[in-house]
Parts: sequence; C-alpha cells; structure tokens
Amino acid sequence: MSLSKKKNVIHSIRMDQELEDFLNREAEAKHLTFNNLVNSILQRYSEFDTFAERFGFVTITKNTFQALVSAINEDEMDKIAKDISSLALKEFTFFKYSDPGIKAFINFLELQCNYGGLGMFEEKIQGLDHKIIVRHNIGIKVSKILGKIFSQTLKRMADIEVTVEDESENEVDISFRMDPFKL
Repeated sequence: MSLSKKKNVIHSIRMDQELEDFLNREAEAKHLTFNNLVNSILQRYSEFDTFAERFGFVTITKNTFQALVSAINEDEMDKIAKDISSLALKEFTFFKYSDPGIKAFINFLELQCNYGGLGMFEEKIQGLDHKIIVRHNIGIKVSKILGKIFSQTLKRMADIEVTVEDESENEVDISFRMDPFKL
C-alpha cells in the first residue's frame, strides 16, 4: 500500500525538551521534517526492533562482524550456516510473519538490510526466476557465509534448489526458480 493511501491519525505526545531538540537537529541534518523522522523511528521500531529484542539480536559494528566472520574457516561456515538456517531464521520469520515461507524469509532479509545494517537489498523477479542481491562492504568471507545461510534457509523452507551466483568483496547474489503464486 502506498503511503498516500494509508490512513493517518493525529496523536500528540510529550517529550523532554532535550529530546525534541535532538530530533529537530537530526531531522534537519537528514533533510526530513520532524514528523517524517519520528514516523521513520516508529516504523523501524514496529517492523524490526521489537522482534530483534525478543530474539536477542545484538548490535556490533561492521568491522567487528567482518573480523568475526574472517576468523571462521570454510568447514565451520557450513556448520554455522546449517545451524542458523535450521533454527534462528526460521523461528524469527515464523514469529514475525506467522508463516515461515520464502516470502517471509525474503522480507526478513530486506528488514536486515534496511534496519540491521547488513547492506542494500534488491529482489528481481522475472517469471519463475528469482534473484536476491545483497550489496555490502564487509568482505568476501561475509559474502560467502551469507550465501551459505541464504541458500540453506531457502532450501529448508521450500525444498528448492538455490544457486549462489556471485560471492565478491561487496555482494552476494542468489537465484532460484519458483512460481510467484507459491511464495
């Protein structure tokens, strides 16, 4: 649904003056109105933060994440990807979307990119061919482990063949064929 068709409500809140000053500075720096900034904060909270808190997500810098992943050898990557795909992602998508299907997982990836700082998310669908691209700047090992996690999760959720097409310093591409009506 486009933003223009959503029903808007007016709600007033009280906040500390320091908080209002901070939000006004942030809005100005981001070239947003105060209202748009507050709405984006609340949107993030409703779409991601509440679920991330419930599932024990932690926030670390990209450099820390890259260093941790760089310390993992290839054999351990397969085991980690298998563990993550069998539990955490499936449980999270079921909890958030009530249906641990492919579309829920794709939505989860998009949230991770948009709010979790994973990278830039892109989805391309042409007939039965689906492609998911995550662009990041965290290194080749991160691309490799993400490719393994994404492909194993989709295989487990829908029993489909997934191809990891590109694992580069800054990008991971996965492709699969599936009827869009079965998403």
